[in-house]
Amino acid sequence: MKKVSVASIASLAIATSNKRNRHHRQADCQSAHTAGLTASAACIMGLLFWAIPGSANNGVDSIASIDKQHWESSPSAQAPEPATANLAVTINATEIQALTLNYVRQQSNTDNPLTRFEYSAAPIDSRLTLRRCSQPLSFTPQKANARAGRKLIKVRCDDHKPWSVFIPIQFAQWQSVVTAARPIQRNDIINAADIVIREQKLQGLSSNYLIRINDAIGTRATRPVDAGKPLNSNGLAQPKWIKRGDQVIIIANSQGVSAKMAGTAMGDGSKGQQIKVRNLSSKRVIKARVIAPGKVQTVM
Repeated sequence: MKKVSVASIASLAIATSNKRNRHHRQADCQSAHTAGLTASAACIMGLLFWAIPGSANNGVDSIASIDKQHWESSPSAQAPEPATANLAVTINATEIQALTLNYVRQQSNTDNPLTRFEYSAAPIDSRLTLRRCSQPLSFTPQKANARAGRKLIKVRCDDHKPWSVFIPIQFAQWQSVVTAARPIQRNDIINAADIVIREQKLQGLSSNYLIRINDAIGTRATRPVDAGKPLNSNGLAQPKWIKRGDQVIIIANSQGVSAKMAGTAMGDGSKGQQIKVRNLSSKRVIKARVIAPGKVQTVM
């Protein structure tokens, strides 16, 4: 506010006071005093405002107007910028990591519906701060280390000032697999009561786990399996449906005509295996595939 000397105010006040009676001057002083001025200054300011043509008749509005002009013109009175103004133009490590986690969780629901993933944030430099992108960020998965449970996601900004950063993510993978319902001993033949389907954490498991019950039923355990542990195809073998010297039935199919004859197995055979069989009628040795215990089918 522009400063006015006390002498100028007093001179104007005296001139005004000659034109107004004491009652009005006292009213002016009282009105100005209510605006927050000291008692002595109120009288002078009140008389001054009564002397200004077109001023309000109580002086309060004029004082408020001058006070408002003072605050608008004072640099120190201008409203400060919000403290968070700079945050709008940057993005920090925590926010980038949260966006990356949201991306991989959405992707895991569509990539393999039979597998469940649990994602968590991996250690990252908390000082990382980048310019906030004007476009939605893009995410590109890099090669994952499934056994270690880690993967990298490339986060990229493709606006007029592009940038990219690699964000590490930790994960655990779960899937429903064939699991031993009770302890299974070596050479046990697996039946339906021995196994169940149960969700298992895949980290630490070999890739030869089974996901279908029928893949295990009828097989022979080649090693012990504890209850609650998943079955591994490397630890299972097809049982010997035919042994060397067994009498077998040879089935031959040709153009819709089926014939059966007796034979002797010349080797052991499991389901689906090819073995040599001697035809007892012709004495010829032929190749046949094991299709059931004691039965083989000629291979054409």
